[in-house]
Amino acid sequence: MIRPVLSSCSLLSYGRDVVLSVAAVICLGGIVSAEQPAEAKKSAPAKPAVTAPVDSVLRRATEIVVKHVADGDLQGAWLQIDARGGTYDVVPLLDKSQVEKQVVAVERVFAEIKEQNSSAKFTLREPELRPVTELIASLQHELEASMDFPGVNITAAVFTIQDQASENLDVVMSLQGRISTEKQREEIRKFGVALMAKHTFWGRRQPGQAKAREYERAYIDISQLKKLRQSALFSSRMFSRGMQLFRNGDVAAAREHFRASMVESSDAVTRHYWLILCELQLGKTDRARNLLRVPLNRIRDGKLSYDVVLRSLERVQGPLRWKLIAMENSILLKAK
Repeated sequence: MIRPVLSSCSLLSYGRDVVLSVAAVICLGGIVSAEQPAEAKKSAPAKPAVTAPVDSVLRRATEIVVKHVADGDLQGAWLQIDARGGTYDVVPLLDKSQVEKQVVAVERVFAEIKEQNSSAKFTLREPELRPVTELIASLQHELEASMDFPGVNITAAVFTIQDQASENLDVVMSLQGRISTEKQREEIRKFGVALMAKHTFWGRRQPGQAKAREYERAYIDISQLKKLRQSALFSSRMFSRGMQLFRNGDVAAAREHFRASMVESSDAVTRHYWLILCELQLGKTDRARNLLRVPLNRIRDGKLSYDVVLRSLERVQGPLRWKLIAMENSILLKAK
């Protein structure tokens, strides 16, 4: 019996995520007679599992997908291709924050797939939407809130093939951005997988689906993160520019400058507090509280100095300062 088995789910195995997708695995099986003597069963050598290579049409189509997913319009998207008895279903997995431009890009890629594989029948299915941009923003925010990843800035994710030389077409999510030390790579991968496991979309069963999945392609590749040295001069320039923008009322732009300043500085508690002020001013109370918890506890434990923060915050008065003080008090009163 020959049967193609297709899977787009991911499994948690031995502490890391193993992704199964797009590949058509051929399983060869047989039926052993119940009347066969037990001795014969014991003495018969075990037959190794046989895995046929991915068919050439699927390989060519997937190579076209790989070529285009890193483009700006399809960043954070993937095209899943399911083989069904000689026909191929193409399911766009799109970033729900980028749907409009990605739908147009998918149509171009699908046209190229059909042109390069004119002898095969391809059908374009309705897209599935995934919160990729939201996930990356959450990952960067949690890294900032931990204060344990100086020099790290995660900017985007690209879905691609883990090993293009292999017959297995395993899809991975490659993070893009920067780090300051090689040690941070594996730490970020573990941090990201843990965040995905808790995410309302990536880590929980999806309602309304015929085959609910516990995890949705949660294997993270960190090889594309670039190692860059921090720049104290650039940090100072970004911080000064952020202060000017904040005073001028452009708080959203100031937030991005404070964030860039934090990436370039290992000693960033003052910059961290100004980022918190931006979140408060923009009404992002939960984000501000999440950013405040770690530095405040470290200040309370004597691991960070509060004097430099107080001197920097002297220029911030009125309702915003009182919001910050009230949040500090609420965290300290609940701390154990």
